[in-house]
Amino acid sequence: MRKFLLFLAFALLGQNLAAEAFYIDKYDIRVRLSNDGVLDVVETIDVVFTEERHGIIRNMPFRYYNEAIPNGEQARRAYKGNEEITLFYKDFQVDDWQFESYKEGDYEVLRIGDPDETVDGAQRFVIRYKVYNVVSFFDDFSELYWNLIGQDWDVQINAATFRVEWDKPIPANYEVRHFVSSGYYGRTGGNVEYRLDPGRRFLEGKTTSMLGAHEGLTVGVSFPKDFLQLVPLPPEAIAKRVVIRRHDTEIDIQKNGISKVREVFQIKVLGDTERWKRYFYPYIDGLPTGFYNLAGGRYRYALRNLEVAGGKRCYSGSGACVKLDQLDDEGVATIIITYELYGNLLADGDRLLFQHPAPLSFDEPVLRKSLHITWPAGVTDVDFNAYADNDEQQRDQIDVKKVGSHAAEAVITAYPFMAPGHTLAFDLAIPGDAISASPPFAYTQALWWVNNKFLFLPLLIIGLLYAIWDRWGRDERTTRMVHYYPPADLPPSEAGIIIDDKLHDRDLLALIPYWGAQGLIEITELEKKFLSSRNYEFKLVNQLPADRPAYEQTIWRGLFGSNPDIGERTHLIQLRDKFYVHFTQAKKQLEQRIKERTFYVPRSRGAGVLLMVLGIIACGVGVLGLGVALLTGDDVVSREFGIGVLVSAIAMIIFGVKMPKKAPMGLEAYQQADGFKMFVEEAEMPRLEAFLKEDPHYFDKTLPYAMVFDRVEGWAEKFKDLAVPTPNWYHGDSSRPFSTIYFTSQLSNAMQSTGSTFVSTPAPKSSSGGSFGGGGFSGGGFGGGGGSSW
Repeated sequence: MRKFLLFLAFALLGQNLAAEAFYIDKYDIRVRLSNDGVLDVVETIDVVFTEERHGIIRNMPFRYYNEAIPNGEQARRAYKGNEEITLFYKDFQVDDWQFESYKEGDYEVLRIGDPDETVDGAQRFVIRYKVYNVVSFFDDFSELYWNLIGQDWDVQINAATFRVEWDKPIPANYEVRHFVSSGYYGRTGGNVEYRLDPGRRFLEGKTTSMLGAHEGLTVGVSFPKDFLQLVPLPPEAIAKRVVIRRHDTEIDIQKNGISKVREVFQIKVLGDTERWKRYFYPYIDGLPTGFYNLAGGRYRYALRNLEVAGGKRCYSGSGACVKLDQLDDEGVATIIITYELYGNLLADGDRLLFQHPAPLSFDEPVLRKSLHITWPAGVTDVDFNAYADNDEQQRDQIDVKKVGSHAAEAVITAYPFMAPGHTLAFDLAIPGDAISASPPFAYTQALWWVNNKFLFLPLLIIGLLYAIWDRWGRDERTTRMVHYYPPADLPPSEAGIIIDDKLHDRDLLALIPYWGAQGLIEITELEKKFLSSRNYEFKLVNQLPADRPAYEQTIWRGLFGSNPDIGERTHLIQLRDKFYVHFTQAKKQLEQRIKERTFYVPRSRGAGVLLMVLGIIACGVGVLGLGVALLTGDDVVSREFGIGVLVSAIAMIIFGVKMPKKAPMGLEAYQQADGFKMFVEEAEMPRLEAFLKEDPHYFDKTLPYAMVFDRVEGWAEKFKDLAVPTPNWYHGDSSRPFSTIYFTSQLSNAMQSTGSTFVSTPAPKSSSGGSFGGGGFSGGGFGGGGGSSW
């Protein structure tokens, strides 16, 4: 039994080693906790690569959604979001190695190594960094709960050592609570030795055995009240790319409703940040649908004359993107952005509410904000208020006042800063008659355009498609003339294409009555059995002439085989799930036949098909866009976009249908086919009587053409009171007198059954499968994470 357990352990160890191309021989962690709760961490990782790799990847979690609360008391922190705790990793260094840092999900990631070089064997990685916001503060104590080694390492760690120290000794009269645990997540204790320094300045220890894959090391230490200081984090710790030292906004509302805005930013650039963007919301909420917004949905404002100073402007979506290429000696850029707004005043009864589409909040910390706003002179009944939205701590630090008779201002000098997402918000309501002049036409035109521009897309698309169709797709004008007989050199299958420029299944199915009328085959309706499909028998009466087109030859072979004899019989049910091969091939051959006969200008039919395909795709995009706009309130796309694309798609499909252009031979064939179609639709009984006297089988000889014209019922209706002989090639219910309407009904049933059989394909084979699932401590603190190689 013991041998088996040893074998199992080595087998599992082998699997872990195989999962990564390295293992960690020694992992040393040195942590220094400053009085203001900042961790300085140095990790020395001795790695042995078993294969060539560029280096390692170190993952460190920075976002936590739950926090343990001792005795029900809520922990306080230097910085805390609404529903999450965020750690801030700063000042990364890796001794003697190239590296890059980035965020991925809830992890800070270090990719260490040279992408152009590989290493193997023993390598040392010394990683240094600071961590902010890691200490939890309570009424009577504070604590550090830190994962020295996280459970995300997928490799073994042969040995680990650690030391956690702080700036001054813990008072002797305070009972220090401390622990160190190792192993899988949730484990207490473990294979670790450690000691608290007798001078109470540090805690150090080591593991006594190997840490397997996904085993970690966690330390916890408590400190007396006021031993560590709960001080606000410096803005540089919160900042991602920049710190906004100052943001001043000036707004001048003019009599014509135009608002001139000037914003000044003083931006401290961190790291190698090269550009910064001032974002603008695309919509103004609450403005009603009307002339300026024909499609409905959310209302857009007009933004004009956007200019940037203090850096070269770059273009990146909606907003003002600025290159941070003009910095002073302190690395500070002064950016000035000016622009004009129109359409952002919301009517509320007899008053106008000002809405600012450029948010006064940012995803970076801001040290000072100010707002100065003016309105037309002489307007006195003005309501103005400003406040620090989403930040209760800032509400008492804002200075709001009116300046003179037609201006107001608000200033926040934040302490220590306005956190990302917090904003200086304001409400301004002025009398409706304060706007007493009309703006220049360019502003109303811009407002109309920004709300309706996608509705012009169909006009552009239709104009372009019309020009293409008029140049390459419009048929030459022809004179329509009635023809009393089908075209002599145009079989029904080809007439079916030439009449509407499309290949339908009925164009090939018309060969069945076409051959019947020519005396080549006979069709017999078999007695229908209980719970079975309708069945028919095809009998070969005469051989198909050898000079018939390839598509006829293919359908013939599908019915009777390659070398059939006179009298050969085939039941329709025998063709199910087999005939589709012949039918598909015949379609291609019929298309090729049309090309060979040069009925169409080369590539015009292909262009038509392409337009229809693109139209169908665009139709799906338009429907999807309109649905998303309705569901999301135009947050993702606007309604006018969906409507514009949908109408454009319909135009593309229509022009795709019209695009095929007939060549001279095609025009001649079309004139004959169209002329006979006119007769099929408009023929009068006396003329039909005359034709039946000349040829008693005129009806069944012309029936295949009525079939491809999709006029079978109407053609049969015209013969219902005439003496039409029973076709000798179709044998149905002989118990009732012959009638063209009943005959065509029976023939239609036969063609419907034949068509479904001709195109039926065998059902795909199925497969089955299954699944299976499974179902102070180690890993319970902050930090940790893990890593891998690359």
